[in-house]
Parts: sequence; C-alpha cells; structure tokens
Amino acid sequence: RPAAAAPPVKRGIRCHTPTWRRHDALPPSPPRPAHLLVFAPAGELGARLVERATAAGHRAVLVEPGSVDEPEHYGRLLDELTVEPDVPLRVVHAFGTEPERDLEAALDKGFYSLMWLTKALGRKLAGRDVELVAAVADTFDVLGGDATNPVPATIAGICRSIAAEYPRIRVRCVDLESAAPAEQLAGQLLREVELLADDPAEVTAWRRDRRWVRAFEETALPAAADEQVWRAGGTYVITGGMGGLGLIMARRLAPLGARLALVGRTELPDEAHWDGWLASHDPDEKVSAILLAIRQLRAAGAEVLPLAADVSDPDQVKRVFHAAREEFGVVHGVVHAAGVPGAGLLAAKGKADAAAVLAPKVAGTLAIAEALREDPPELLALYSSSAATIGGFGESDYCAANAFLDAFAASATGRVAGRVVSAAWGAWQFDAWQEVTLAGNPALERVRQYRDEFGITDDEGPDTLTRILAAGAPHVVVLTKPMADVVADLAALSTPDGELAPGIGGGPRFPRPELRTPYLAPRTNVERRVAEVWQDCLGIEQVGVHDPFFELGGTSLVGITVVNRLGKEFGVELAAATLFERPTVAQFAELLTGPDTADSSSTPTSKVDGSAARGERRRAMRARKTRR
Repeated sequence: RPAAAAPPVKRGIRCHTPTWRRHDALPPSPPRPAHLLVFAPAGELGARLVERATAAGHRAVLVEPGSVDEPEHYGRLLDELTVEPDVPLRVVHAFGTEPERDLEAALDKGFYSLMWLTKALGRKLAGRDVELVAAVADTFDVLGGDATNPVPATIAGICRSIAAEYPRIRVRCVDLESAAPAEQLAGQLLREVELLADDPAEVTAWRRDRRWVRAFEETALPAAADEQVWRAGGTYVITGGMGGLGLIMARRLAPLGARLALVGRTELPDEAHWDGWLASHDPDEKVSAILLAIRQLRAAGAEVLPLAADVSDPDQVKRVFHAAREEFGVVHGVVHAAGVPGAGLLAAKGKADAAAVLAPKVAGTLAIAEALREDPPELLALYSSSAATIGGFGESDYCAANAFLDAFAASATGRVAGRVVSAAWGAWQFDAWQEVTLAGNPALERVRQYRDEFGITDDEGPDTLTRILAAGAPHVVVLTKPMADVVADLAALSTPDGELAPGIGGGPRFPRPELRTPYLAPRTNVERRVAEVWQDCLGIEQVGVHDPFFELGGTSLVGITVVNRLGKEFGVELAAATLFERPTVAQFAELLTGPDTADSSSTPTSKVDGSAARGERRRAMRARKTRR
C-alpha cells in the first residue's frame, strides 16, 4: 500500500535559533594528496599549517598579506600557480583570523580579501572544482561568552553567496580560538580542509580543541503583550524609521503614546512648510509620503521627531541621540532597521557597491553601540535578514552585513543595552526594495506571488519582535515555513528545472545591434548551440562568436538563465558568474568543451555530450549533490 503523501505545511510564523553540536568527524585515512593554497596572516599559523600539510602529503604554498585590497594581485597569484588537473585544489583563507581594531582594515583583510579571491578563482579556474575553507576567530557564541569579534562574521555571510553563485567552489566557514597555540590551530584547519569534501557542514567552530557544527532549530517563543516589552509613553529611536519596516514598527508603538525619533537619510522640509509642500506635490512622492506617515502617527497618539542622518557616521549618530534626549529626556530603546539592499553577482561587484551595503548595518551598528555605552537603553533590536543564513544569488554583501548583526547581538561587544537581539526576517509581504526590483519584470513575477503568500505581514512582524525581546534570545531567524522548506523554495524559485523563471526567451527577435566587434558566425556545433541559446534569451536574430554578452543587452537575470540552460544541456555545473568571466560565445563554448574541441568544426554535439570527460563531470556533480 503506497504511503500517504505528507500534508502541506501550514503557513505560520516560525522562529529558528542557532544551536551548536559536538561533531568530531575524522578525515579519510590516508587523505588524498592535494594542492593547498594557504592565505594566512604573518606569524606562526601559516608556517605551521604548511608544515603539517606537507607532512601529510599535500603540496602547500603560503601566501602572507601584502596589499590585500588589490584585486588584481589575486589573479596574478593564480596565474603563477601550477596545479595538475587531476589533483584536488584546496584553499585556506585565514586573513580574517587576525583581530583588527580598525573596521576598514578588518574588512579589507576579511570580507574584501575573500571577495577578491573568489572572483579570481571563478575567473582564472572556471570549470575546476575548488574546496575553500574561510577561517575567522572568536566570532560565534558557541559555549557562552566566547564571542568577542563579530566583524569577521561578514566572511561567513559571503560564504553563503559563494555557495550559490559558484557551485564548483565548495566552501565552509570555521571559527577558531585566537588564544589557542598556532600548532593546535594549524591542526584544526588541516582537519577542516580534509573533511570538506565529505562533510556538508557550512559553519563549524573549534573550542577547547573540540569541533562544533552550527545548526538551527525551530523554537516556540511564548506570546507576549506589547506592555511587557514596550513602555507606555516610552522613547524609541528607529533608524530606517522613514522606510517601510521602520514605519510598520512605529505604527505599532503609536497607540502606546510612544515618543519616536525617526531617523532616515531623507532631508525633510521645515515643519512650518509641510502644508505648502503637500499642497504642491504628489502624495505618492517620497517626501510627501513620509510627511503624511508622520501625521498619521501623531494622530494615532505618538510624538514624532524626524531626524536626517547617515547612521554609518559616528558623529551624526551621536547628534541623533543628543537630539532625542534633548527632546524627550531619555531613550528607552532602539530599533535599528536601516539598510541598503544588495544587488549583483559577486563576479561583477566592486568595493564601492559592497561598501554601500555594509555601511548601515556594520559601521552603523558600531556607531550606535558607541553612542549608547554611556547611557545604555533597555533594548536594542537589530533588523537582520534570513539571507545571512540561507544565502542567495546576488546578495553577497547583504548576507555579510546581516551575518554581522547576528554575531554582534550574541557577542560581548553587543552588550550595550538591557536586551540586544537580532531578528533575522524572512520575506515580508511588503518590501519596498523588491517593489522596485520586480516592477515590470515578468520573469520575477513568481517571487512576488511567493512573497504575497508566505511573506510576513505588518501585524506578524511587530508581534514576533515583541516575543523575541520578551524571550531574550539574541539571534532568531523568523520564517513562515520550516527553514528546510524555505531553502528548497528559494532554490526552486531561482533555478526550477534549469530555468530562472518563465518570461525569458521564446519572444520576438530583433536585429543584432551595432557593436565594436565585427560579426563572425559560429564555427562549431558547440558555438552554434551557445549562440542559439543567447539569441533566444536575448531576443536577437544573430549573435557572433566574439559579441560581448552584456553589450548585446544581457543582464544578470538573463545570464543566470543562459548559464542554467547550457549547463543542464551539456551536463556541466557552471557558476552563475560564468558570463562575466567568459562573456563571448567563443569563450563560453571553450569552457563547455575544452580548447581542443572548441576549434574543431567537425565535432558533433553527440560526441561532446557523450564524451568520457563529460560523463566524469556528471558523476562528480551527482556525487557532490548526494554529499550535500
């Protein structure tokens, strides 16, 4: 008798909290020799790791930091590296294990260095499997009280996007104890390197020379009334307070007679001129919408002080709290909801792009913490995102910024208020950022539909934040389905059956635009097939073998569809960033077939698909998926 199908999971708020479990897995014996590239700070750690790796039969190369903020240096290094194609390539990035007092220096050695390294690996070693261990130190709260350095959590965040955007880079973040002897740390790192191929853990930690693995458990938080957490007539500073999520919380507090300092980047006209502004401007215009929202809050019972500031600027943050205390006398709590959305694949992301996303959540949180130390409030609520845990395409900087918030709330550094929590929200039904992203984009309509069905509502969000603050859990991921189901849903939304979404391809075709590159017709069967897929997805009648994809009007969204379609057809696992690294038909075809066959016009498609090399790639791909 066939088993009954499992009933569908009912939608409802589900809170997930991190837990750490002992996991003393042993590496294979003897380990398969590999090339090991070690990025380690100057000192004993790198030297000890190279010694141990060499003794274990690996060929190790040590790289110490020079100008870590020079992206081209990473590519040059890989150009000089000789790696046999049949020997595994393993990389340890441990620059982030060295504590830095200066935030910019810490990000340069940690987040940005790993970003440049990943881009170089994808560009220089496209089509090759790489195993990457990214190390941090004293970052996660494993045993209680052992987390003192939350900034390197940005490294754990970017690892989530590396896994999504570069499927041939298998990556793990490991947290070490900086006080442990270098010899012991080297042994722990080597253990992680040798375990990576067969152990699916994404985040691990070593404490007292014991290995721990992070997981998330669904946790029932008891109901809590607003009055248990929020004071009637209390004073609350809300950053991002003029945006969607900040205003949702402000509306919840208004009936309590709250005194609200709403902080945003938008400069508002002097209050004496509000009537004139509203009379002469569209009510849907940004400033008008903010003015109307403030008046609605006041009508609901709140006192409101709007303040314009860049929360990543410590001096401006100090002025905000000075103004709030001068106006209301005291600050009882802070809701830090300011943020900037991440957008764009790692392969195309520059430092300025990432810095804009990191600033409000990383520098902003540190600036708020510094401003609160002299007079700590009752609570500090940080608005994080489930992206830090689940990851996603094009969100490397956003994942990193929110991973910092989660680590900060659980660290000793974050103890600047009576209660400090990081609420890592899943999708909300209303999301101003996605309203802009999805507008007029039929290929992402299913994302909108999913958000409408499973997004957090305006009532559920404040209710849940109140429960989290009442319970005192420092880090909670808030979803409307079990975490495993959300991960599966997002994967299906991104690449269902090899396609990003309906709406790309199959439409009318237009003449090839004028390009600097002369038209050259495809010369091989593989080039012809690649050109056909580009023509279909881009809606262009002819694509030449040397035509740059993005000059033809290609976008990241269309590029992911192209990569998925061709990867599936040729049985090759390709990174989402492949088109940034090989942006012409000729270069892309070479990746699919190798340089020898790409130039042979007689190579039939069946031979390409059925070659021994292709079969080996398929078997490796299936093995990786099984291990995951």
